[in-house]
Amino acid sequence: MKIKLTFLVVVVLAGLSLKGQIPATKDIKSPQPEIGIVEHLDEYLPDDLTFTGTDDKTYNLKQLIDKPTVLMFVY
Repeated sequence: MKIKLTFLVVVVLAGLSLKGQIPATKDIKSPQPEIGIVEHLDEYLPDDLTFTGTDDKTYNLKQLIDKPTVLMFVY
């Protein structure tokens, strides 16, 4: 019984000492970003869009695509 009471006192004191601390991951200065989906239906990509390939060469999107295409950026 005495061991349980001692353990309970230690846990309560540890909890009280940690209560005033702010976690390192919480940034209270900036608001939380909104997460969601923004649809751009019936819009086209710009003609001058360039991408870098795995070979470190840049590719112009307009020169590569000559028909309707779906781009999937998968990692």
